[in-house]
Amino acid sequence: SIFVLSLLCALRDACRGRPTPALVPRTGRERECARGYYAIAAALFLLAAVPGLPALDPGRPVQIVAHRAGGTIGPENTLAALDEAIRSRAVMAEIDVRLTHDGELVVLHDANLRRVAGVNHAIHSLTLAQARGYDVGRMFSAEFAGERIPTLGEMLTRARGKMEMMIEIKTGEPEAVLQAVRDLGMEEQCVLAATNYGLLETVRQLAPEVRTCYIVSSFYGDVRRMDAADQLSIRADAATLSLVRQVHRSGKEIFCWTVNDEAT
Repeated sequence: SIFVLSLLCALRDACRGRPTPALVPRTGRERECARGYYAIAAALFLLAAVPGLPALDPGRPVQIVAHRAGGTIGPENTLAALDEAIRSRAVMAEIDVRLTHDGELVVLHDANLRRVAGVNHAIHSLTLAQARGYDVGRMFSAEFAGERIPTLGEMLTRARGKMEMMIEIKTGEPEAVLQAVRDLGMEEQCVLAATNYGLLETVRQLAPEVRTCYIVSSFYGDVRRMDAADQLSIRADAATLSLVRQVHRSGKEIFCWTVNDEAT
């Protein structure tokens, strides 16, 4: 802004016949360069002044979300990872919820335990007690050996009053997830997310007071018509400037996944 203002002042002085010593063009090439600088300055000024093209608000809060409860600083989707995320002062933790064979809600991203526990068992084929028998911390680090799969209730209890929670519903049980949230009085502290827009419509009907988030890899269309979602969660490289502005203007929030380095 200071650079643009300086150029505009120099242009004003030149038009008035009042040379500014540091910017006086003495040769033809210098005069040509000066005209180019003035044109750029004027264009930047006009762009900044057009109401339809505002700059992103630097004062708008940016939320730091611990993906999979903090899966880069602890074994993903575990209480240990959540504790690390709380200590790291993240404002929200994103977790994934699935059902066991006996209908218990557990926090787990994959449908199978192979990647986190090294055993080839689908979570829907195991009871909660059986799932608890596997160590989901050792493969991350020996420091976390003995970590077990938490229930949704345990995860929410640990986060209550400390950080917001984004709960991605992996399997279709929005009613049970809502009940777990309501049992702890955490309606204002939680966001229910899904890649299935129909699940969000169900949540909106059952609990209009609970925030919802639609997870997509890309987005086309009018965000204002996304009535069942208060937030949009999109792949980082698909979050264009125009989309970010559209989401903000609609009064919604936008999240980008997954941003794990400073450059991104």
